Amino acid sequence: MISTNPSAEPREQITDDPKTQQVFGIDVEGLGPGQDAVIDATAPRLPARQHSGRSRPASTAWQALLHKYETFHRARRPHREAADGPWRGAAGGTRHRATSTARPAEVEIDPKKGGGRSAVALDKVIPPIPDPPTTRYIKHEKIQSEAAHEVSGGRPMFLGAHILLPEGFRRAPRRARYPLVIFHGHHPQTFSGFREEPPDPDLKPDYSERFQSQRI
Repeated sequence: MISTNPSAEPREQITDDPKTQQVFGIDVEGLGPGQDAVIDATAPRLPARQHSGRSRPASTAWQALLHKYETFHRARRPHREAADGPWRGAAGGTRHRATSTARPAEVEIDPKKGGGRSAVALDKVIPPIPDPPTTRYIKHEKIQSEAAHEVSGGRPMFLGAHILLPEGFRRAPRRARYPLVIFHGHHPQTFSGFREEPPDPDLKPDYSERFQSQRI
């Protein structure tokens, strides 16, 4: 990951908006301690439009990250699963394997000087993301899945859910019924897009560069 913005680590600046910094990636199999993995100009990158070295200043912050996958040998074919949250940490759960990263470093990227090679060591383990707390409106559930347990080679597997409770839920009688809406996300840490505190009445709209408009 390379970044021209010194305000945060490069891994914290990989997003899906127009201000994202750039990330290059390769697959490695069985990479051991002391072994090298080379990422060069042929590596897949996102976003591709930023790849032109002419548009980047010579001094750029860069950072490497190794995100581990685990292979489950299912009845039909192997299946590879990643730990959650590769950029900022891994969420707790049965699939978590430590994600390693390197401390940000400065590298000179100058197209006028041609090629060059820089090395970085993966010397830092990103700690697991702590489980989110249960609040007045948000509840978290986790149950063990017997079906997933069988196909994962005997490893305990869990299914989780983040539940947004309606107003008055805890005071309602047990026979009360509520409509249910299920949204299947990609291992979210908690219920997002919701806050329990009312907004500041004097809050000004933000400008969305992605949609080129204001948003509340």
